Amino acid sequence: MKNYSHLFFDCDGVILNSNKVKTNAFYRIALNYGEESAKKLVNYHIKNGGISRYKKIKFFQKNIIKNNDLNLYEKLVNEYSEILKKELLESEISKGIFKIKEFFPYSKLAVISGSDQKELLWLFKKLRINHIFDEGIFGSPKSKEEIFNQIFMNSNDIVSSIYLGDSKYDYEVSKIYGIDFAFITEWTEVKDWVIFTKENNIKSYPNISEFLNSYK
Repeated sequence: MKNYSHLFFDCDGVILNSNKVKTNAFYRIALNYGEESAKKLVNYHIKNGGISRYKKIKFFQKNIIKNNDLNLYEKLVNEYSEILKKELLESEISKGIFKIKEFFPYSKLAVISGSDQKELLWLFKKLRINHIFDEGIFGSPKSKEEIFNQIFMNSNDIVSSIYLGDSKYDYEVSKIYGIDFAFITEWTEVKDWVIFTKENNIKSYPNISEFLNSYK
């Protein structure tokens, strides 16, 4: 196992058991436009795990309800954010995140998420886990590719790195930058993750704790 200089983490489904919270939030904001529309948005959300809410809501407007009104877009974004602020604070935190420095005392840690960056900073501070991520907490509206571009351009000490994610998109992003990847499965919404990881020769672990235990 490598002694990584940098460890990157997705948030939902990896650090927090929050995938179902976000799926339910999308369903709730779309339900006013019919149950069928709500189900279509949920399906799109799950199939595109790791992509920001902003792109998903724009897709919902353009392709599902066919209403591109800017005021409606802002209304849906605000409704979604309000639901999350109330419910994310109750999300289970992966126990392994508190043990990272025991295994990687000299590594730098960062969050690379599709979640809203301002929201992430607020949430991690409330949960008292923001101090763990000394390399930063990053999210949308920048895409994960844009965030990694920024990190690699500004950091000259990345010797080896790994990204812990729970979506196919996370894996694809890691390939672009030549980053090792670990698929975290316990809270993922990717139903065919077993087949996907096998076909792509990806190492998988139920959670961060089991990833760390592989270093013992």
